Amino acid sequence: CLDSYTLAGTYEGRLCELSLDAYDDLGAPFRAYIQSGFQDHGTPSVKDCSRVILTLKRGQTQSDDIPVAQLKWRDQPGPWEEPIMIDLGQTGDTYAVVDLPGLGTYRQRDWCFEFTGSEELALVGAVEEFEITGS
Repeated sequence: CLDSYTLAGTYEGRLCELSLDAYDDLGAPFRAYIQSGFQDHGTPSVKDCSRVILTLKRGQTQSDDIPVAQLKWRDQPGPWEEPIMIDLGQTGDTYAVVDLPGLGTYRQRDWCFEFTGSEELALVGAVEEFEITGS
């Protein structure tokens, strides 16, 4: 009987094991993202985004890579707005709350959080505060 594991093949023909204990992708930093899809909060009315609060949990590794995180959005299909770079703190800072104020008005919005780095990072919370301002 074999132990349970997951294998993935690369375009170059390499066979690799997927592991939650890995902190790189075959020697290269991970690039991970989560995308919300278009959200309208149940109404097509105009909304004013007063702030977004992200709660992050960061691991500790001995990597020389500086992790990079960013938040971007778009209000219609097509290109993303210029991303906001997120400071993840110093090595050893394992918990971060990032408050991003005043991100404009919209009817519907698609959010995307991206992370590149060789250490553990979890997006443990994302809250948008908004007000319905028009029809």
